[in-house]
Amino acid sequence: MAYSAVPTVATGDLWTAANHNTYIRDNFSAGVPHIFSAKGDMVAAGGSQDAKKVAVGSVGQVLTPDSGEDAGIKWMDNLNPKITALTNSSWDGDAKAEATHTITLNSFNAAIPNTAKLVFVTGWVDFIGVGSGYYLQIKPYGGTPAVYCRSVPDTAYPVGFSGMVPVGDSGRIQVDCIGSGMTVYLAIVGWF
Repeated sequence: MAYSAVPTVATGDLWTAANHNTYIRDNFSAGVPHIFSAKGDMVAAGGSQDAKKVAVGSVGQVLTPDSGEDAGIKWMDNLNPKITALTNSSWDGDAKAEATHTITLNSFNAAIPNTAKLVFVTGWVDFIGVGSGYYLQIKPYGGTPAVYCRSVPDTAYPVGFSGMVPVGDSGRIQVDCIGSGMTVYLAIVGWF
């Protein structure tokens, strides 16, 4: 049932039962109260004089514009980063060869979606036995370094690192290990 525009009435015009049913009863039924069917339902304009129901979303979802929807809005998953330490057995304190190591994020940990555009990495590198002047850097695949960690002379402790790394081509990042024999722990704790 669609809304019927109410005509202008002049003094002396007759308001009939049909007018009442069309412009009051039917318009009220076509309006907001009639479309609600569950707790949390909302209303949005589907166009001029066109109310549309938007059913309640799931816990944690956010309301966002979408011109493809009847009401022009929809519920979608929150885009905030997922904060959890995701690791991989190849990067949990293992010795790494002096090389550029390519990591496909979804293979590193299946919880990381292929749609991730930016990852937050953290970890440590132990340069003991490598010497000074060596470093580890993390960058998007084929890109420029985003996280950098350099050896500290005469230290007996691992050096920590953390930072944001843009995700490169095909969901990949690269880890450059400059200095053979270093051990590296790498975790991904969030993504956008």
